[in-house]
Amino acid sequence: MRTGGAKQKGNTFERLTAKQLSLWLTTGERSDLFNRNVLSGGAFTNASRKGSKLNMPGDLIAGHPLAFDFLALISIECKHRHNIDLLHYVINDSATSFLSRTIAQARDQARSVGLEYMVVAKENRRPTIILTSPMVGNAASIASASTRKGQVLLYHTLHGGTVVMMRLDQFIKQVRPSKFVDVLTRSRRAA
Repeated sequence: MRTGGAKQKGNTFERLTAKQLSLWLTTGERSDLFNRNVLSGGAFTNASRKGSKLNMPGDLIAGHPLAFDFLALISIECKHRHNIDLLHYVINDSATSFLSRTIAQARDQARSVGLEYMVVAKENRRPTIILTSPMVGNAASIASASTRKGQVLLYHTLHGGTVVMMRLDQFIKQVRPSKFVDVLTRSRRAA
């Protein structure tokens, strides 16, 4: 790989994810609801290390008011690598895998500002996946079941039910955005 190629791959993936989620949230009408976060979320990490508080963890921020309700619930972290080592993560419950470290950081940063987390991860030549909290997975499943009768969003629970994994393309295709935001909002209030 040429020098700097991994960073460009990550930046491109963040822009693609922002576009896909924008189109999903607006049912195909707009592709510009989300933007990449300053330093790909690094501003939050740097501020946290200095003891400052920023309320924008994750790689995506709102670029339009239509994204506010969604991002008031979820922080989105995007990762595209040659190998995300999914098998190691699924089989081994230790904190040593790339995905374990990524999920832990995304979860901790999101919780520090009262949000749920969503890690959108892609390995070369593999479908893009979402790794998230059970609350987000349950909201997606409910929003899916109410959208298409007989078609329920397929997701997997991992590590004793602490993480939910699903494919991004199925999430976008099957989950009704307004219902998802509504269900997740109610679930968070009840918790």
